[in-house]
Amino acid sequence: MSAPSDTLVLQSFRRERVPAWLRRSLASVEGWAGDRGHGYEFVDDRLFDRLPGWFRERCGDRLLPQTDLARLLLIREKLEAGARRVAWLDADVFVFAPDHLRLDGEDSFAFCREAWLDRGGDGCVLATPKVNNAAMVFAAGNPALDFLIHACLTIAAHRPRGGIGTFDFGPVLLTQLSNVLPVPVIGCVGMIGPLLAEELGRGGGPLCATYAMACGQPLGAANLCGSLVGDPRTPGFDEAALSRAMDALERTRGEIINRHLAGPTKTP
Repeated sequence: MSAPSDTLVLQSFRRERVPAWLRRSLASVEGWAGDRGHGYEFVDDRLFDRLPGWFRERCGDRLLPQTDLARLLLIREKLEAGARRVAWLDADVFVFAPDHLRLDGEDSFAFCREAWLDRGGDGCVLATPKVNNAAMVFAAGNPALDFLIHACLTIAAHRPRGGIGTFDFGPVLLTQLSNVLPVPVIGCVGMIGPLLAEELGRGGGPLCATYAMACGQPLGAANLCGSLVGDPRTPGFDEAALSRAMDALERTRGEIINRHLAGPTKTP
């Protein structure tokens, strides 16, 4: 185990009916945090108790924007209680190369770099750069956390019930911010969407190379896009397909993607 850390890692999910692949994902983060000497806390659905009633009403039946604000409020709560740094990792973030997963940068806050693979109308694969909140780090005293909480509340207050989009307080807000000011990103956490997961399950291929070059650095973990499992818009992206992708990432310790980067990927 490494020396004790002043970083607290937070995750949240319900406690009942947790799929096997998600239990595996949660365990990978908890194990990594323990090996790093980070603190670790898991919060169940009581995460949402922090939300104002009017905010939940404005979100309607969309759970993700509620989660987006609730996690920020929880992080602030932990910082105010004395934590020096707090990291959030979504429940479907899977650690497959622990040596490459480091959240100890000098920035007082950071979000997750996203390179989303999809096919264009001509069949070519496109890698769309975005910023998301699947992984976040905040240090005590930084102004970004209060700003984002204020932004979520202000946007919600000016929307009708049901007028808040699924990703409005996550990738939409953060990517728009990154277009006008520098937003620090955690480059070692990726995002495995349905297209890439299918190729990983087959043992890798050209999409892995495309994705590696879009990321630009070795990955130690990735968001698995669990909310899309079984979605009719992503046929074939089921729990079996996701488990095969996880197996490939874990078996190769991420080298199925990282080997496509120029230069060595070993962590010194």
